[in-house]
Amino acid sequence: MPFLLHIFPPPYTIYAFIAILTLLITLTRRYLHLRHMPGPFLASLTDLWRFRLQYNGSIQPILYNLHKTYGPIVRIGPSTVSISSPEYITSVFGARAGFTKSDSYGGMRTFVPTSHQSLVGGTGSSSIGSIIDIQDEKKVKAIKRAIGTVFLSNNLEKDYEEDVDSTITKLVASLICRAGTGKPFNLYHMVTLQHFQLDFLLRIAFGEDAGCLERGEDVLGLTGLTYRRLQHWYKWQAVPGLERFIFQNWLWSGRMVGKSRWAREGAARVEARRLQKETGKEKGSGEEGSTRRREDLLDKYLAASEIHQQAIPPRLLFNLVNSTTAAGTDTTVGTVTVLFYFLLRNPKVRGRLLTELESALEASSSFPVKYSAVKGLPYLDAVIKETLRLLAVLGTTLDRTVPSQGAVVGGVHLPAGTVVGCSPYVVHRHEATFGEKVDEFRPERWLVDRDGINLSEEKRIAMEHATLSWSHGSRTCLGRNLAGMEMKKLIPSILMNFTFELCDQALDIKFGRGILESEENPIMVTVNKKDWL
Repeated sequence: MPFLLHIFPPPYTIYAFIAILTLLITLTRRYLHLRHMPGPFLASLTDLWRFRLQYNGSIQPILYNLHKTYGPIVRIGPSTVSISSPEYITSVFGARAGFTKSDSYGGMRTFVPTSHQSLVGGTGSSSIGSIIDIQDEKKVKAIKRAIGTVFLSNNLEKDYEEDVDSTITKLVASLICRAGTGKPFNLYHMVTLQHFQLDFLLRIAFGEDAGCLERGEDVLGLTGLTYRRLQHWYKWQAVPGLERFIFQNWLWSGRMVGKSRWAREGAARVEARRLQKETGKEKGSGEEGSTRRREDLLDKYLAASEIHQQAIPPRLLFNLVNSTTAAGTDTTVGTVTVLFYFLLRNPKVRGRLLTELESALEASSSFPVKYSAVKGLPYLDAVIKETLRLLAVLGTTLDRTVPSQGAVVGGVHLPAGTVVGCSPYVVHRHEATFGEKVDEFRPERWLVDRDGINLSEEKRIAMEHATLSWSHGSRTCLGRNLAGMEMKKLIPSILMNFTFELCDQALDIKFGRGILESEENPIMVTVNKKDWL
């Protein structure tokens, strides 16, 4: 550094040295690390390029256009690339690929200071999250092995259908009160659709709901909490180090955690049940004086924890419950909301779906509809898949980190530590996979090809493989089958008994931010009940 003394007098020498060092590091990252990757120049210099676009909600269409310009692999950060081809999905998300979730998922967690350790059972855990944000793949595999049978598709009807039925009945009663009044309301709320989802999830988690439908309010503050967490993650995903520095500390999160009724009461319920089991004071299902009908999710998680203590220690119990409740609240509600929005915008699709439902259910007087009667309906299935394709649920990239040995993706070598982002919004618009007019809501694409010929099994599998709404590979959403059953029962139960009308027939929402769009863009409708109800 002596030569700098001749140029910059003290104390500016040290500042000059830092500036030059920063410039050298920046140039090294720009020209040596991923210099062979195409993309915007600013993105190669700083993650703030991506941060700005995510913060203002415009990144997904821009990513789509970047891939149109540069190809299937684009550099979107100094150490981050984005992929758009479904052919590369297995290379990144496959069980044997060796990639792990990147640090960007840390924004899904909430810091827990020592003053709120009761929220995690006093175990010393520094944060509250869910299975979604766990980066250790071995840990996730161990957890899934321990609770593997909880959400198996062949257990759904036996374990959860009664809970879905009970909650749908309450929801329909609420809709009847609103029907025919002519008063507009937000389709996202569907009078109490959020409360329906909350009651259902709390019922399967703890054996009883919280009375959200009956009271007409989110008793535990879950919806606002989930929305704020998703919004926070979306905005700060590109700069996990900065997010951690600003938010993952006692000053910020201590106040936020302390105000969360769900964090307090949900964690308290988990801890109380755990202590009851330890002391032998809990009455089991079927015992005299038992207050719970049957085994709920928390029972199953506790039983798994007793058998697999290393995979599911006490501090993980609330995170598992949180994975089912908080993580599943807005995602299902948002998907159903957008599905009804698309049906209202596409009368022919709505008519065809109603025809299929009426034909399949005419011999059944059951209400709510039985899952066995609707789970195999092809057009209902296609409508749900097409909604998930266009919605892309979370509206973010699914980020993975290249393992220590490096990796080859699409014939391109990526060094260890590179973050590979895969945007469902972009991949779901891959024309070679999903056909023409990828921005149009067209459920038929899941049933027939452009010539009207039934879709081949090979093509159907390719489309499903490219669908990332539930993530992919070993990190596929645990509650996918449960959410699927819930939607296939809820949608016919509402559609066959009520008619909705958009207040603004010209309303046209672009879902670049996934379910956040359905929360922030009111879809105002009126509702009427059908004659036989």
